[in-house]
Amino acid sequence: MSASLWKELVTLDGTHFADHFAIAYLAVSIVAVVGILYALSSSSSKSICYKGNDASLRKKAYDLLILSMLFYLLAYTFQLIDIILNEQQVSIRLGYKFVSVFRDGCWQVADFVILTIACRVTYYQFPNWGAHKSFHATWRFFCEVFLTVLAALAIYRWALSTAYTTLTLNNVSSSGIQHFTRETEVLRAGYQILYMLVSTLILLLAVYYLYCRIGFSEKPDKLESGVNLLTIILWIRSVSRVGIVVKYTLLESVRPVYIEVAAEAAYGLPTVAIYIILNRLRKHNQNSAVQSDILRDGRRAARRELHRRRLDAKKGGPPLPTPAQLLTEIESKPLAYLPRQLQESVSSLTQDELQVILQQHVQEVLKFREKI
Repeated sequence: MSASLWKELVTLDGTHFADHFAIAYLAVSIVAVVGILYALSSSSSKSICYKGNDASLRKKAYDLLILSMLFYLLAYTFQLIDIILNEQQVSIRLGYKFVSVFRDGCWQVADFVILTIACRVTYYQFPNWGAHKSFHATWRFFCEVFLTVLAALAIYRWALSTAYTTLTLNNVSSSGIQHFTRETEVLRAGYQILYMLVSTLILLLAVYYLYCRIGFSEKPDKLESGVNLLTIILWIRSVSRVGIVVKYTLLESVRPVYIEVAAEAAYGLPTVAIYIILNRLRKHNQNSAVQSDILRDGRRAARRELHRRRLDAKKGGPPLPTPAQLLTEIESKPLAYLPRQLQESVSSLTQDELQVILQQHVQEVLKFREKI
């Protein structure tokens, strides 16, 4: 890079915040920074000890969470400085504009890691919701392929963007850098489209397996709600990004004055929400796959058995047991409301795990009884 870049002064464009959209852009960026700082402060630095046969998958899913938040915070720090300097029309060294390359790189890393974490969450979550082993292995393979392609696109696009910025600051003719401009736009659009497709697959599979687990008759628990809220926000965020990149970068439509604010509202703020959700999922020490199977199939078996007893009672048979009688019955035969094939799975649990899962099973059976 030419030494003149750090000698030549340029005056940045701005309105001294006379433009309402500039104020809104600054405000949304500040809200995003505060949200990321909140997520970071509530993220424990201590290692969480996960249990069960999916413990290693869960640990890998969240190993990169803090790293992603730090990169995103650094990108927003660059953005806030840039907004203030531009609006104040500061005279600054021309080389300062190269900071945009670092900001873009930080965003790219943070953005890619978010999708990586979302994919890893599905690695341990889908089997707990009933995904077959063969499908789970296939999905994991495709996730790794998609992430590899996305990483290659991101690195190549960032390298071209860096080259474009360097050539522009060194006053290379427009004809000499036109190739870089167009190829960068195509790669950016390709990256965002593939990102959206992966996000869409994650959303569809999450909804499908949650339906297989609880149908429409049961209320999802906090973990199930968190995972599905994560996939929905991730999908909305990716769709918004594709719309902006394709329309205003690839198709070169006229950029409205409010586009920066709209982009932050539809992309930056959802990212903060994703960090907060991931942080809470990280701390949720959920049941293992075997324990989840016991609870899931145990709910169905208990519902069928109580429904049968209610019909028998209506036909003159033995009355439906009261909650107290039902509790006594289950305590004497704790496996009575579990399918026979699951009773064999119980042997793989430790005594402490068995006690915990049976207590949860008893509570769910009693809840069904209270609803009748």
